[in-house]
Amino acid sequence: MKTLIFKDLRQNARGLLFFIGTAILFPTAIYMVTAPGADNRGYVGVIFGFVTFSAPTMFAMWFIGQEKLKGTLRFLKILPISGMGVIVAKSLTCICICLVTMNVSLIGIPILLRLAGFPISIPAPMLLFWLNLANIFFISLNVLGFTALNHKIASQISLYGMMSVGLGVLFAGKLLAPRGYSFSKLIGIIQGKPGLFYFLGVLIFILSAVVIRLAGKIFERAEWPDLEES
Repeated sequence: MKTLIFKDLRQNARGLLFFIGTAILFPTAIYMVTAPGADNRGYVGVIFGFVTFSAPTMFAMWFIGQEKLKGTLRFLKILPISGMGVIVAKSLTCICICLVTMNVSLIGIPILLRLAGFPISIPAPMLLFWLNLANIFFISLNVLGFTALNHKIASQISLYGMMSVGLGVLFAGKLLAPRGYSFSKLIGIIQGKPGLFYFLGVLIFILSAVVIRLAGKIFERAEWPDLEES
């Protein structure tokens, strides 16, 4: 499994380094240019767009979609490792890169900025927890999509699916607000019940693992021609 992880890292090294550098430096530049203060919402929002929204689709395309296009994914089935191991290795690679980049951006850079005299606040632990969990969940969905489907279809489902979820949350908030309901109240309820908070977190984590396992099963059962795209 380590060999597969190193292979993916080596093959995509330039793109990964560019992504990590951009995901760290661009939000920092935006914060410093736009009247830096204690409010970190814009800073966190940019990082969310880079790492949580776009990176899972991009990495699934790099590690799975491109291998289908090159016809190399099917050759991984002849290696002395199970198909499940191949998918788990690729999923772990995506997760590790995203989580390291996100936490360096959300914790490390704000600490450095504060040491340099900028008043930016460090995101709350609960926000960090949910952003990391969202990353894992979105990565699992994209790994499943690019394993089971043509990359052209999988990329559209990922992009438009996330846009639909975002718009759905926006419209739901507007519809529920006149009736006295809001997502802030929901978050407050969850915060007030630590048991529910951890239950939902564990549930999402287990669901992510189940989705990755399903992707592994699909890869194991896929016929040789289905693992190459023209």
